[in-house]
Amino acid sequence: PRHATVASARAALERDFFFVGVVEAMRESLCLFRYLNTLARPPDYCACGSTAAFPPMSRTHAHDWYQSDAAFLEPGLRGEVRKLVPRDLILYLHGLHLLEETSSKCERATGMRVLCPAKRDRMWAAALKDACAVHNDGGEAYNHTCTYPS
Repeated sequence: PRHATVASARAALERDFFFVGVVEAMRESLCLFRYLNTLARPPDYCACGSTAAFPPMSRTHAHDWYQSDAAFLEPGLRGEVRKLVPRDLILYLHGLHLLEETSSKCERATGMRVLCPAKRDRMWAAALKDACAVHNDGGEAYNHTCTYPS
């Protein structure tokens, strides 16, 4: 809705959705979704750093046919996207926060780390680059700070 605020959208993510995953971490998102549904230790192919084959899935998303990661957009196009979606950038940070929180919960309960720290850090860095470009306090709610060139 037009009157929705970032705060109300964040609250809705937590209240109305059982799980929030992200495309950039599709494998991890699917493994964590499975964990939340079963509360059982995820299969070994879900472990951080695993090279085991992921089971085949039916394709309902055209992910193989286009690059959906904003990090791969040309800089000029990326700037145009930033103008269109400033609130979405902050919501994406909240989605990363929720994914990270679910991964930590899984690790505490099962001993398996699903979301590798290096991948998590890369996703945060890319998301903060965009969010901080349009919001001075982009990541501070998630213990990340915006850094600006001197």
